[in-house]
Amino acid sequence: MKLNTLLQRLDQTVPLAFDTSLQNPEITSLQFDDDMTLSPHPTSLYLAVSADQTITLTGSVGKTAQLSLCAQTQLKNESQLAQLFDRAGCLLTSETSLQAQVNQLAIKAITEDFDTILNQAARTLGNPLIVLDLVGQPVAQSTQAPAISDLTAPAITSVQVQQALKKFRPAKDLIPQVILIQQSQLPLLLLCLPLAYRNNALGYLVMPACVRPLTAEQTAFFKAEAKIITSSLIKNRMMPTAASKRDQLLTMLLTEQQSGTFAAQFAKEHATLPTSMVLIKGEPRAGQSLAALKERLKYLLTPLFSQTLITLYHHQCLALVSVACQLTTTLNLKLI
Repeated sequence: MKLNTLLQRLDQTVPLAFDTSLQNPEITSLQFDDDMTLSPHPTSLYLAVSADQTITLTGSVGKTAQLSLCAQTQLKNESQLAQLFDRAGCLLTSETSLQAQVNQLAIKAITEDFDTILNQAARTLGNPLIVLDLVGQPVAQSTQAPAISDLTAPAITSVQVQQALKKFRPAKDLIPQVILIQQSQLPLLLLCLPLAYRNNALGYLVMPACVRPLTAEQTAFFKAEAKIITSSLIKNRMMPTAASKRDQLLTMLLTEQQSGTFAAQFAKEHATLPTSMVLIKGEPRAGQSLAALKERLKYLLTPLFSQTLITLYHHQCLALVSVACQLTTTLNLKLI
């Protein structure tokens, strides 16, 4: 795609300031890289984020091999960087190549175990993959090359990542979020996408860009492969599904007792019968279904409270949370 055409289309997603008088070369890739010592590829754009949240897009568009400023913008919110990469991935990724990779992975997922699927997806992306639960703890990770180094591994479960998940606001159309954390004075980019099965929030798929720099094309493959990884998670019973017995505990509290004490039934599902709790009723304001609202509440509330149970009961979405809040913040549920 020609540079000017690409910038004009990206400008429709995230407003950009750019100069159309520059040379108009063919662009095939958008890459996150603020290492200006690299020899630029003539068909690549390079994205960098400064300390004051200014995004710059540079490329080898002049007569010399030096990088020239092509466009820039000021980040107004945390989601704009993700929107930029997601849109660029759609524009620059070959649909034929993407579908071929996805089909190959889907066919293998029919018979292979979860580790095999996760490792193959990681090889396609050129970076390791990690599955996190809703509070940011690792459930599984790719074990073959490209592997997670000993230096990178602690960063994946760092406080910075957990804080980022607590701020996560899943949109109706989920796109991979870009999390930028500092690791030994060097930035580490993580692609993070919520995983859900039949409107039940499961956790997150994370790709640290620790082997290959993050590219817009990776976001397209990452998003497509996440669907197959989710199906493999469920097939191999790696994570609970929509029929989560923990969430059914709330339904049990709202109805008559079936058998045994409440405390015993909570303990059976490795949950704690709360002594201080808040019951929240969620009301959709964006036209989504109650099942979709339940999924989004799961992403929002789980990192904030020590225990969260959500159920659909008599055509209402209800969440029971323990009041021992992990964040000193005020919830604004209007964002749902």
